[in-house]
Amino acid sequence: MSAVPECTESVDLPSRTVATRPLTGVVTHLGWIWKKIWRWHEKRKSRRVLRTLTDAELLDIGITRKQACDEASRSFFWD
Repeated sequence: MSAVPECTESVDLPSRTVATRPLTGVVTHLGWIWKKIWRWHEKRKSRRVLRTLTDAELLDIGITRKQACDEASRSFFWD
């Protein structure tokens, strides 16, 4: 006679796809956050470059020194 009782009922275990579904949402949100941070970084770099352009280079892209300074002074998280 065994000290462990026998189990006669069947138990349905969740599949791996059901278990990983909550992680899919987390990965999606992390991806969104990463893209947002990356866009902020790119904007910051672009605005820093505007400060270094000469008047002739600014004329080539069609903006004035005042417009370039205004854009460069904006914070990196503004669209």
